[in-house]
Order: sequence, then C-alpha cells, then structure tokens
Amino acid sequence: MPTPVSRLAFIDCYELLDRAIESTRGIQRLFDDHGAAMNFRVRLHKARAYDRHNNQLIYQPDDPLYAQTIYAQIVVREPRFDPDRGKWVLKLEKGVVEEMDIEEIPGPRIEEESALEDIFDQTLTKRRG
Repeated sequence: MPTPVSRLAFIDCYELLDRAIESTRGIQRLFDDHGAAMNFRVRLHKARAYDRHNNQLIYQPDDPLYAQTIYAQIVVREPRFDPDRGKWVLKLEKGVVEEMDIEEIPGPRIEEESALEDIFDQTLTKRRG
C-alpha cells in the first residue's frame, strides 16, 4: 500500500515529532510488534519529507526554512526490543549539543611549529641546492 500524500494522514506523526521537539532529550513510543514500530518509523520519515516539500512551496529560496523542516533535529532510531516491558521501543531523540564535550582545536605547540619550520627550511635548501 502506498504511503499517503496528505498532511492530514500524518497528524499522529507531527504530534509525536512536536512532543519530541518540546522535550529536553526526546521521547519514545512503545509498540507490541516490530512491524508496527517499523511502519511508524517510515511514516515519521515520510512526514518529515512531506513537511520539507511543503516548505519549499511556502517559503522563498532565501528563507532558512525553504526546503527544510524543523523536524530534522529529531533522530528517529531503529526500534529496539525491551525485554523488561515486552515491547518494541521507537526512540525520537533530540540532538542536544550541550551534552557533548566540544573544544576548539588548539594551534601547534611551539616545538611542533619550530620542527615544521626546520623541515620547510631543509626542503627549500634541497630544492635550491
């Protein structure tokens, strides 16, 4: 059966995606069987694609939302079976930068810089000589 092409067909998906965006880390939905979880995962991806397509029609090319979707910030994980609950868990995780260790790449140390200059000088001397 083909996936429907109407925003109304994805209301449940958009409600879940909106809840994931509003949450701190994301949300998860439980399913009784793997097939239902996979089907819903496909529908979530289709809903995002549909939103992206609609935004291409709604916004001008110079707008940040042109051909984009706010739902891109949500990662829809592969369903995993939780044996404690006896359910399949589909996680919608929010990309949270504040949980990552991020630092600026340091410049070369003085010794490394000096060694690089020596190599450069030696290379120039060999080419000239």
